[in-house]
Amino acid sequence: MKVLVCSDIHESKKALLQIKLLAEKADLIVNCGDFTIFGHDTHNMLRFFNNLGKQVLIIDGNHEVAVNLAALTAKYKNLYYIHRRRIVIGDYVFMGYNTDGFSYRDKGFEKFSLKLIEWAKKYKDKKRVLITHAPCYGTKADLMNDQHVGSKSISMFLSKVRFHYHFCGHIHE
Repeated sequence: MKVLVCSDIHESKKALLQIKLLAEKADLIVNCGDFTIFGHDTHNMLRFFNNLGKQVLIIDGNHEVAVNLAALTAKYKNLYYIHRRRIVIGDYVFMGYNTDGFSYRDKGFEKFSLKLIEWAKKYKDKKRVLITHAPCYGTKADLMNDQHVGSKSISMFLSKVRFHYHFCGHIHE
């Protein structure tokens, strides 16, 4: 399965053009949030992703916090809101949680991680994919000005529960 993962495009026309080109070869698209600028033009952005003609798993980032993304994505055939949800596609199970992008510790994620553990056990025969907005602490994905700024909650969770992939965004550097 070819998966196109994108995040933090913030309505960039250049990024949207690149996504459109790359989507042609993808089987699935995963959007890890911050596709708008503070919720501006949300409907057009969702329409763009829907019109790619591929299934798109989507999670909100800190720029979409004021938007009811669950209700909006439900109006589109190809969009699946993944926050606090899971979906099985072929040999994969995708699980999502919209983490707080600006804190080392996310108590909501820590509480919800019990459900993630339950799902991981249930789908132990599948390749497990975690989708969050915030990156895991202590990785290349969370470096900003040579400092690690990711989520320690995700880091602790992933040190205990094996996932095959973790897709995230938030940090632009």
